[in-house]
Amino acid sequence: MTRAAELHRGLGDHELEGSALLRLGTALEALDLPDEAAAGYARAATAFELAGSSGTGWALADLTAALVRADRAEEALPAAESSVEHNRRAAAEDPAGHSGVLARSLLLLAMLRVELRQDLPGGLTAAQEAAELFTPLAVARPEVHAASLRLALEQWAGVLDLLNRTLETEEVRRRLAEAGLDQA
Repeated sequence: MTRAAELHRGLGDHELEGSALLRLGTALEALDLPDEAAAGYARAATAFELAGSSGTGWALADLTAALVRADRAEEALPAAESSVEHNRRAAAEDPAGHSGVLARSLLLLAMLRVELRQDLPGGLTAAQEAAELFTPLAVARPEVHAASLRLALEQWAGVLDLLNRTLETEEVRRRLAEAGLDQA
């Protein structure tokens, strides 16, 4: 896949270069090599950026997740912020095609803000927005999105708990239970 990326770069086709690098990152993650996967995703983001592609946001979301798996949370936070920014623009143009990756980016951002104890109110907003975006996706395709909705709701409740907002925490946990997601 590296050869394919190099070939596409040489031909000036950065869109296909980015796609090849995304596949490389996925393969490296499957081999449990998150640092190497992160490097591939970073290169993919650069290629997509050169192509002016909405794939930049996808690559940045994958980069963020790989950095988290590699225990590099401080590096992951700016990638998550950039991912949200790119995916918010892409979702504004194509909500059906990009709301899921925007929700994923927001969830990662919320998790990182909590883990690093940076901007908990911003983490709360990100978790809430992720849950709201995942809700219709989970209704339409529960087999794909229910687990992500559960994570977003748990993150939302967790941040509320950290902020000592007990009544709101209970309400979100009740929402989890009513949807049957507390057992997922």
